[in-house]
Amino acid sequence: MTIEERLDRLERALGLTKPMGSTEPVDQYEIPKDVRARQFTLVDENANVRAEMCLRKYGPDFFVGFFVHDENGMIRTNMLMSHDGPSSVMCDENGMIRGQMGVFKDGPGFFVHDEDGKKRAGIFVNKDGPAFVMYDEEGKIRAQMSVIKDGPNFVMYDEHGRPRAGMAVGKDGPDFSMFDKNGNALRSFP
Repeated sequence: MTIEERLDRLERALGLTKPMGSTEPVDQYEIPKDVRARQFTLVDENANVRAEMCLRKYGPDFFVGFFVHDENGMIRTNMLMSHDGPSSVMCDENGMIRGQMGVFKDGPGFFVHDEDGKKRAGIFVNKDGPAFVMYDEEGKIRAQMSVIKDGPNFVMYDEHGRPRAGMAVGKDGPDFSMFDKNGNALRSFP
């Protein structure tokens, strides 16, 4: 079957053909109201996959996703709906995650990853309030700025994830504290 014959067959199946000799645009004719499938795949002129919309199994769960591929076949971005909620991931040309956003169980967030795909910064809102977090190359939180019920605060952590310095503004005014490696206060102002 030639490509023209296959295209003609598809157009007829979708109701996109027009009567012989008609000059009316195709959209004047009936278009199906419901098309059902497990996956839709868009390909370019060389038959390379450029986008997919599908239902996939991941572990014990299923998710619905829309995936966009680059000219080399690498998935560069997606939009997913899973039991955790909606999310989107953006990848570089090597397939490493560089950005991620979504509405997660704890609340909405946006995370930025380094060239190795490791999470390095995040902005999110949870039940305690909004926060901006920075991670080191090992994935440990090194700095966090947030606004909680008592007011804004900024905390810096050592390489072991222990708080070493913090600033806050509460109802009684500003506070600055420094801690040793065991968490004991070295200095605190006021």
